[in-house]
Amino acid sequence: GLYEMASILTESNDFTGRLAEFLEKLSGQLGLERLAILRIEKNAGETEDIEQNINFTILAAHNLKPSLLQQMFRSVSSRMQMQLSQATDIFAADLETQRPPTLSFEEKDGSSRELFCIPLLVEGQPSHVLLVSRRYLDEDTLQASKHYRFLYLVSQNLSMAIERENMIRQISDEQDMLFKSNQRNVFFLEISKDLTSTLDPYTILQKAFSNFNNVIGFTTIAILLFDDIENNYRLIVQPDEPVSVLYQKKLSEQIFGLFSDFPADPPLTQSNFCKPVFFKPQKHHGRPATDYKHTLHLPVVIGDKVRGLIHLTRSSDKPFSNSDLDSTSQFTGIFITSIKNALIHKRTEKLAFTDPLTELFNHRYFQETLNHEFTRAKRYTKPLSLMLIDIDFFKKFNDTYGHLVGDKVLRHVATVFRSSVREQIDTVARYGGEEFVVVLPETSLEGASRFAERIRAAVENSRVIDKNRELAITLSIGVACTSVTMCEKPSDLIEASDLALYRAKDTGRNRVKMYKESKLKNAK
Repeated sequence: GLYEMASILTESNDFTGRLAEFLEKLSGQLGLERLAILRIEKNAGETEDIEQNINFTILAAHNLKPSLLQQMFRSVSSRMQMQLSQATDIFAADLETQRPPTLSFEEKDGSSRELFCIPLLVEGQPSHVLLVSRRYLDEDTLQASKHYRFLYLVSQNLSMAIERENMIRQISDEQDMLFKSNQRNVFFLEISKDLTSTLDPYTILQKAFSNFNNVIGFTTIAILLFDDIENNYRLIVQPDEPVSVLYQKKLSEQIFGLFSDFPADPPLTQSNFCKPVFFKPQKHHGRPATDYKHTLHLPVVIGDKVRGLIHLTRSSDKPFSNSDLDSTSQFTGIFITSIKNALIHKRTEKLAFTDPLTELFNHRYFQETLNHEFTRAKRYTKPLSLMLIDIDFFKKFNDTYGHLVGDKVLRHVATVFRSSVREQIDTVARYGGEEFVVVLPETSLEGASRFAERIRAAVENSRVIDKNRELAITLSIGVACTSVTMCEKPSDLIEASDLALYRAKDTGRNRVKMYKESKLKNAK
């Protein structure tokens, strides 16, 4: 019988199923009523109530429901702990035939039971227990000794089986961890390759976020980062799935509040916090998530200064783990290097493409952007509109008030233009002197005209303050569009806008005129 039972424990199938089969066999072998194998766990900290100091997990049970086992356990747990403290003495060779530690137990019907409590030494510690219950029976001493010895021998086999299973599980967990680590390193290598292929900060972030989702599952990943060029903090969020407006609002407010407590340089304030940018979700199906349950965040340190925050959320019940934190830390180190390089490139690029007085893009950048957008509009058959803007009677400001006032006027209208255009879509630039241009991708002639009118009205209603003087400014604006006028090259669109600007000046200034002819030769 002992060999047959040991054979059950050494089989390679499901360990829990083997334990249940083992208990059923043991019950039949010794005529036992109820059996259970428990893993005993002591609670952290000391408590006066011994019964509250230990918990158990059922590994397997025979003819014993968890509710009844819980009742039995509460009844004998304090005495069981005392037995466990003496567990190493129980296995002495001369005690193998003696009665195991026995605890009395009373069933609901009032009948008495003996509860054998046999500690199982696993890795030298009494961390498991074999519980056996039976009626009080008068039996001869010799037969009882045989039963006791059989229980001790069985318990030793059981201890070795549990220890072996723990070892197998540990090896499996380590192999799984090694596999995940290798997979993570492969993903990080791919992320590194992708990030070195571009110097555009937005493209870097989109690629990094997309690839990192293969390493850690998240609902949103966000980066708050200080922009040295614009001198403000930008929050960029990549949802993995659709998220509601309430979700976006809560996320933005939490990140703002969280980072406000960081020793950031410079500190985050409402005035230097830009409107958050939410990329399109990587998955477009499903109902938008309305809230999140778990967060993970790490500060972004550039040089020796805290310049931002990386923040992840999960709407599922699964919390972030320490492994997720390690992966996020490694990921942050990779993409921050790329972001720093991109920001240096962007700063250098801005110096090359920015007008130093107005801090708008210069004529060179405008020409490059127009060429790019013109080609794209042709390829995808999309409208491209252009506004050409002139400050009315600008020479008067220079001649009457001096060039310093003239410079102040230029900076003033540049500020109005910058706050009016669509960020990351439109391009506003200084064309030369007192003339400015605005490139409007995928915008119709009528849409561009309405936009130009809003800019014209905004400037007219504003004032430049100089030495307690309020100086009024007006604009003349010409608008043209490729979907109305046939333009074979970018310069044709500039010419059409210029002709419309000429008409605005010729008809009284301080107005917007559209070029509506289909061909340039029909002008005048």
